[in-house]
Amino acid sequence: MRGLFRLQAPVAVVDAATVMSHLRVSDAGEQTIIESYRDAATRMCEQHTGYAIGQQRWRLSLSAFSGRSIRIPLPPLVSVQSVKYYDLSGTLQTVDSSNYYVDPNQLLGEVTIKPGMNWPATLNRSDAVMIEFTCGNSSVDADIVAAILLMTGHFYENREAVTGFTLSELPFGVSSLLSPYVVPVCA
Repeated sequence: MRGLFRLQAPVAVVDAATVMSHLRVSDAGEQTIIESYRDAATRMCEQHTGYAIGQQRWRLSLSAFSGRSIRIPLPPLVSVQSVKYYDLSGTLQTVDSSNYYVDPNQLLGEVTIKPGMNWPATLNRSDAVMIEFTCGNSSVDADIVAAILLMTGHFYENREAVTGFTLSELPFGVSSLLSPYVVPVCA
């Protein structure tokens, strides 16, 4: 079983002034709602691509160590802060970082136990292993920014759950802009 928990939200990669200029809105009273739409648009782009937009911290929970390597979702992986586990007596322990190495250079970063070492035995529970990591870049490509701006505009113009228009999962332009960044699903 896998669980992902956001520990620290990303700093917005598109500032409020840029979004308001894109929307041609000068009323400062609209800034709060526009920022919430921008944040929702960013999360929607993350969900569509599987890519972390903006640097952020997460915890990956696993029911056990499995194999020699653990793939870390939400590329790009920046760093791993800790690998913790519940030992057989139920005590939370931290794996010494000298016992594993982190490879952030693959599409999905990995934490791999070093040769001659083994992952420790864990208690039988859904969060037996917890890996805290930082992922995402502080700046992103222009087409991701454009997708965020388009989705923010869509949310701003269509404030209700139902409209008189035919709805699609993502507006075509947004889907096209994001398609090069979609992370293939890996088991």
